[in-house]
Amino acid sequence: ALEAKSLGAHALLFHHTYDTDSSLIFLDKWQMIKENASLPLFISAHINRTNFEQIVNLKPAGVVIGKSITRADNPA
Repeated sequence: ALEAKSLGAHALLFHHTYDTDSSLIFLDKWQMIKENASLPLFISAHINRTNFEQIVNLKPAGVVIGKSITRADNPA
């Protein structure tokens, strides 16, 4: 995160693979990363209807939603 801008990055993606045992535990690292990054931060994780508000309250530049859409019964 500290060197990303100097390497030509325009944004950072904070991604954590989803594990049913760890859920959103990785979010404890969010504040440290946010404080050390000068670029917009996006979050990609197991984002769904039950945790969306928790993710949005972290105030990322945006979120990436994958399986909640692609594996939905009616993704439209």
